[in-house]
Amino acid sequence: MPRHPAGVTPSEGPSELQRHVQAATPTLRAKGSSINTVSCADPFRERVNWEEWGLYDYLQVVKVPMDLGSVRSKLAKNEYKKPADFARDVRLVWDNCKLYNQDGSELYMVADELAKKFEDRVKTMKLDVGPAPRADKSIPAPSLEEKIYFGQNIYKVAGKDLGALVEMLEEQCPKALDKSSPDELEIVVDNIDSKTFRDLEKFVVEKVPEGSREPIATPKSAKKSSSRRSASKKLKTEA
Repeated sequence: MPRHPAGVTPSEGPSELQRHVQAATPTLRAKGSSINTVSCADPFRERVNWEEWGLYDYLQVVKVPMDLGSVRSKLAKNEYKKPADFARDVRLVWDNCKLYNQDGSELYMVADELAKKFEDRVKTMKLDVGPAPRADKSIPAPSLEEKIYFGQNIYKVAGKDLGALVEMLEEQCPKALDKSSPDELEIVVDNIDSKTFRDLEKFVVEKVPEGSREPIATPKSAKKSSSRRSASKKLKTEA
């Protein structure tokens, strides 16, 4: 007689969960899907190879790495005591991807779509996995105009305050700092998450006098400039 994880009935046992994991694999072939998931499947199937890819800040941002391969392995070894434990790990795969990647990027959108499909499948299968964590919609993502405005005014922040701004990024969003050059520190504005961006935006407004600030770009001028403006700002570092 097959052994089932503690607290899981046969109908909710490994075979049912195995089918769920299969369904949760990032292969969105639904009719009308415009996302090419084939090229994006590998990062979900296996652990993020941050060393090889040079993502040296990955473990600073993602505290508990998870991938579908690890989920399958744990499932095969009957390590999940209840469906909720299984769902927690699968959700972690999507959440980690969305945490590390910029909102609006292809990987972020794929993870978001897979998360929705996962919850739909859980509902269909009637597995008791607990409610899905609610996304924080209270902090709006910065618009292109706001990013340009922010990037322009960074240069008007005094040296001491600029150091404090960089420290904030180090603590809250290290992936937005490019230290590849020994002479320059690059702030990649597109890599700043919404909460950190709003904190920095407030900081810049407080430190730069109103009369000295650059005017915020209009949508029309922002579109014209977006093709030639880099979504980053380079700052000279002291020798």
